[in-house]
Amino acid sequence: SDVFKQQLQAAVANYLLMKDDFVASNAGKVKKSAAKFKATLKNIDMSLLKGDGHIYWMEKLKALNAHVDLIIAKSDIEEQRKQFDFLSEAMIHSVKAFGVHNATYYEQNCTMAIEDKGASWLSEQEEVMNPYFGDAMLHCGTVEKTITNK
Repeated sequence: SDVFKQQLQAAVANYLLMKDDFVASNAGKVKKSAAKFKATLKNIDMSLLKGDGHIYWMEKLKALNAHVDLIIAKSDIEEQRKQFDFLSEAMIHSVKAFGVHNATYYEQNCTMAIEDKGASWLSEQEEVMNPYFGDAMLHCGTVEKTITNK
């Protein structure tokens, strides 16, 4: 439903703030934006979903909560980034599955992130601003997919 999409989009907005704090390599700000993201997740009404969609969201919500909790618990930016990788995957899958409402997001990827395993993230700008390396390799990565209204 559009209401669910709007609620998910509010979570994406806070996810993007956290992503920007990772780009700035600021572990303290990451903790604060992660807490805001977690609060936004609580405002998503999963009763708006039925059947397989409800089950899928419950799986993704469990992953999102688990990894945001670990981001909040960690003080080391590199440890936070490892959890951000898992959180981003769950966010990307959720946005692709449920769609967006009057928005465009870019799925971006850096093959060198997380010890050369590669990692993805969402952005609202097409220009790559890498949350896994910050200033060290700010523009390292590519746009893998554009996600628009569905």
